[in-house]
Amino acid sequence: MQLTVQANGKIERYHRTIKSDCIRPGTPLSLEDARRLVEEFVRQYNESRLHSAIGYVTPLDKLLGRELAIFAARDRKLEEARRKRQENRARRRAGNSWYTTDAWTEDRTTVGTEPSAVPGPEARPGGLTPPCFPSPNLSLLAQSDKSQGAWGTASPT
Repeated sequence: MQLTVQANGKIERYHRTIKSDCIRPGTPLSLEDARRLVEEFVRQYNESRLHSAIGYVTPLDKLLGRELAIFAARDRKLEEARRKRQENRARRRAGNSWYTTDAWTEDRTTVGTEPSAVPGPEARPGGLTPPCFPSPNLSLLAQSDKSQGAWGTASPT
């Protein structure tokens, strides 16, 4: 039987996958044990493992012609999730009428990742007032008093 270069490569890749995912991790101790391991692997490979080359469906689903139904179900689920996200965004924006569209466009890249960009209760009308912190006592800062020397001693004049 003459194989093409592409077919030979596919077979070699399949053998490598069986070796790396089945035989070496399973370490069969007998011929029967090896047959059992390979049989389980082939069943899992064909019936439950999703393959990217055929659209993330199993080879069995592809063989039985179920891939179109699977794709349609995925599309329905994605559309439903998209619709729910849009509803949630609209509901959040309606509830946050104090947060203007201009502010949203400026902060949309940082909301959720930058804590300072998330509007807190002080931004709401009638909400909390921002905390008021007293000015620091500048005499306590290390560099504020230049009359002292490097080690707290008087500078030579």
